[in-house]
Amino acid sequence: MICLLWTCRAQSAKSTADICSQYKPHTRSCLSRVDILADPDDAGVWRAAKPSFDDSSDEAFISRQLVTEILTASDQIRPLDKEMRSALRTTKDVYGYIDRRWRPINGSGREYRTLFYVSSEYQPRYDVVLGRDGIKLLET
Repeated sequence: MICLLWTCRAQSAKSTADICSQYKPHTRSCLSRVDILADPDDAGVWRAAKPSFDDSSDEAFISRQLVTEILTASDQIRPLDKEMRSALRTTKDVYGYIDRRWRPINGSGREYRTLFYVSSEYQPRYDVVLGRDGIKLLET
């Protein structure tokens, strides 16, 4: 079976509908794209991002380039206060945070709200990193 975004295609005689009804396309092994709400005041503007997953972290991260150029929301990045910084359990250098709704592109219709830590590096090697909390949302 080959998984393409949220559709699955079988390489056997079974129909695609039969295969997909048994397969969970929302699992991270199949998820190659998520949409992130660009403007929290406008529910109609979503932007695509490629997710990565980090089983060793509870936090979610987003690239500053994605926030600035794709979501055009650099003015909505909030600085970390001392309490947030001390609670942050990561070695990644963090610029600030942004709260956003996002949804997997799998046809489930589910939306989630997550606090994303914004990378200090402008163009890291990821768009979005979902930690254990985000992974649990996808696998339930």
